[in-house]
Amino acid sequence: MKKNSELLNFIIIGILNTLIGTMIMFIAYNIFKLGYWLSTSLNYIIAGTFSFYANKTYTFKSEGQVLKRIVFFILTVLICYLISFNISKGITNCINIQNIKLKENISMIMGMIVYTILNFILQKTVVFRKDKE
Repeated sequence: MKKNSELLNFIIIGILNTLIGTMIMFIAYNIFKLGYWLSTSLNYIIAGTFSFYANKTYTFKSEGQVLKRIVFFILTVLICYLISFNISKGITNCINIQNIKLKENISMIMGMIVYTILNFILQKTVVFRKDKE
C-alpha cells in the first residue's frame, strides 16, 4: 500500500508542478515576451523547487541528507532540462511550420513530456532513493 500512496502522491504533485510550471512558462513567453530560454528556465526552476520540497515531504517522506538530495536534485533538473531542451528543439526544427511562435510552443510541450519522464526516473532512483539501512 505504501508504494501505491507514493505513486499517487508523486502523480498529484507532478500534476500541480506541471500546472504551476506550464502557467509560468507560457505567461512568461507569450505575455511578458521573455524569450524561449528564459521562459522555459523559469518554469523548471520555480516548479522544480516546488517539486523537490513537496516530494521530499509528502511523497517520499525523506529525512536527513538534505544537502546531498538537493545537489542530486539540482543535477537531475539540469540534466533533464538540457536533454529535454535539446531533443525538443531538434525535433521542432525538423517540423515544417513557418510560424516561429507556434513551433516554439510545440517545442515547449514536447520538452515537458521528455523532462517529466526523465525526471520521474531520476527522482525515484537517485534523488529520493532509500538508503540501505
